[in-house]
Amino acid sequence: MKYLYKIIFLFILLSLSVFYVSAQVSQKALPRTMRAEYIQSNMNKKIALPVFNMKTPSTDSIIAQINKEKSDCKDCRAGKTYGMGQTLNVDLLKVSTQEKTTEGIIYRYQIKAEKAKGLQIYFEEFKVPVGGELYVYNQDHSMTLGAFTNANNTDGADFLLQVIRGSFITIEYFQPFSATTNATHLKVKDVVYCYADIFGVDRSGDGILGTAFIGDVSCLEDVQCYFDNAHNDWKNVASSVGLLTSYTSGAQLASAMGTGTLMNNTAQNQKPYFLTALHLNYARWLLMYNDKTQYITYFNHQKEYCGQDPNSVQLTYSISGASKVSVYEGGDMALLLLHE
Repeated sequence: MKYLYKIIFLFILLSLSVFYVSAQVSQKALPRTMRAEYIQSNMNKKIALPVFNMKTPSTDSIIAQINKEKSDCKDCRAGKTYGMGQTLNVDLLKVSTQEKTTEGIIYRYQIKAEKAKGLQIYFEEFKVPVGGELYVYNQDHSMTLGAFTNANNTDGADFLLQVIRGSFITIEYFQPFSATTNATHLKVKDVVYCYADIFGVDRSGDGILGTAFIGDVSCLEDVQCYFDNAHNDWKNVASSVGLLTSYTSGAQLASAMGTGTLMNNTAQNQKPYFLTALHLNYARWLLMYNDKTQYITYFNHQKEYCGQDPNSVQLTYSISGASKVSVYEGGDMALLLLHE
């Protein structure tokens, strides 16, 4: 046992060699409908977009599902959940509006969820051809994800996007004329209704549960508030810490499992190994028995400056996907390899 803890301690020391992590792999660009040329040419047009209205889950249904998952895994530690999945099962190319431009076709589809703190999209099939661009943005355009391109295509075909704030979102896809629709697969299976805001402190009380997700943060240290030489390295180390969340299609609840840290290795090849605790929430069951779980790891889950309101932080630094490298119950350890 002492030998195991020495190994873990060495891993933690290696994590101090932090490397750069990009946002959930995407090409930073404006959605086509937000660009000047589109706005100018469509200034007087009114285009009605199809809208999927999600059912608002009741507090009782959420609590009942939490209790069910606890009973399914009696050894799991009860933890924070932030959302409940609802089945959509749509092919975006078939249900969206289509607008022709000089370069290709713009597809748009909207999702509305009353009182939701955010929404999360799970693609059962995700394949974008060269030149294709997928975006997701909220109603006031304060948060935009994308462009997701053919660089995001995976061997497993499915793809989980990170949470986007807001109760009304638009999915926008641009298909160039050079690509064929047969080469594009964008099938949304689930949409996660987020009843808690994982990005900040939910003080409004108007969420479906009416309780804060993070709660009282007054006891937590803020690395942005230390400026002396003794604490300057805290900001560097903090960039290696990620918030690990999970969602399993069919299991309904999405949970924030907890935090972990990026690890360096002796090859120093920047492989994104991620060390976390096995006991966190449903981690024991998910990591040991369920290979269908989708993971999102959020980085820079912290304030940008000392005194900033946590609710104003826009968190889009994330990595989709992770695979199990090793778990050890006796040492409460789980080592993952992030996919991007």
